[in-house]
Amino acid sequence: MEGNVETLLRENALLRRENAELLKRLDILAEQLAWIKQRFFSRSSEALSEKDKKQLRLFDEAESSEPSADKAENPQEVIRVVEHTRVRAKRRPLPEALPRDEVVIDIPEDQKHCLCGAELVRIGEETSEKLDVIPPQLRVIRTVRPKYACHSCEGSGDEERPAVRVAPMPPAIIDKGIASAGLLAYIVVRFEGNEFT
Repeated sequence: MEGNVETLLRENALLRRENAELLKRLDILAEQLAWIKQRFFSRSSEALSEKDKKQLRLFDEAESSEPSADKAENPQEVIRVVEHTRVRAKRRPLPEALPRDEVVIDIPEDQKHCLCGAELVRIGEETSEKLDVIPPQLRVIRTVRPKYACHSCEGSGDEERPAVRVAPMPPAIIDKGIASAGLLAYIVVRFEGNEFT
């Protein structure tokens, strides 16, 4: 009889351990299922964890402790803001009194003919100005790039090239800036080491 009791006690202890392990696995699987449901079936913008929900409730408690009588007496005021538009800032032109050197950058002669055989006609130009310095003299280098187009077919027969052709801008140290390489070199040499002399 004692052997039976010992066997039953061992089996009972074994079953209790198995039961505890199964309960742990059940908790883990329940957490995984809750995470999967939240991940796939709730709105992503509104999906909050329990920890986040508890954090948000802290603010509710602070607001609920204030008297709400003022809120009922003072309805929210509507403030109207007058519309406005911004004016895009434009770079001021360089002074006309400064001497100007004009550099013309043209497209090659072989590109001045349309595929239809007609010669392209100059229809305008694109200009840009950079401020240059010849110590101690300032000057403006004006870059002119003539634009060409075909008056006969308006470029419809030449699919390989654009209808309006213009030479590309030469490379610059500061893209779309007004300072030339000479002016930048002068500034670096003149003010090297932050000594303004």
